[in-house]
Amino acid sequence: MQFGGYALYERRLSGKKFDNRAKFKDFDDSCFTQKYELDTNLFTLGLNSQLDFSNGIFTRIGLINEFSSKRKSSSILATFGYKF
Repeated sequence: MQFGGYALYERRLSGKKFDNRAKFKDFDDSCFTQKYELDTNLFTLGLNSQLDFSNGIFTRIGLINEFSSKRKSSSILATFGYKF
């Protein structure tokens, strides 16, 4: 069994504001705009564990946490594979 972990810090220098325009086919004459602003700083922590079997099959599970001033998110990642 293998264990791993990581920590990442990201600082956005530009490209923090996004505007998306969209419309529906049923309402061709109206559109709406979605606005979103990304945080300048983002900190990510991750842990994972991998189990290798003798026949080349492996399984991996990981936990990912992202932290910023406006949001916090957690994710679980599971992977099954075959090494050839």
